Amino acid sequence: MSIPLGPITSGTMRLAMRARDAVVESGQAAILASRITGMAVAVPYTDPSFDWLIRRHAEHLVGVYTDTCGKTSELRQQIQDDMTHHLTTRRAA
Repeated sequence: MSIPLGPITSGTMRLAMRARDAVVESGQAAILASRITGMAVAVPYTDPSFDWLIRRHAEHLVGVYTDTCGKTSELRQQIQDDMTHHLTTRRAA
């Protein structure tokens, strides 16, 4: 089951904080952000449809992240940087 992170208009820092929490909670998760729907979600690795969702929505994939036990500020920053790049690169394309 995917974890809603909220609308992409809420800002990359807020989304990155929610995504970090989802990664820490599940151990590993893929983060997807869609400019079409305007929403971002986290898909835990334990989700039975993980592989299918990643293939189906590959153009929305920000990245797959793993909890590194205690480095949550680094994880949040990495997700935020990747999400910023993902959303700005997709706009220009």
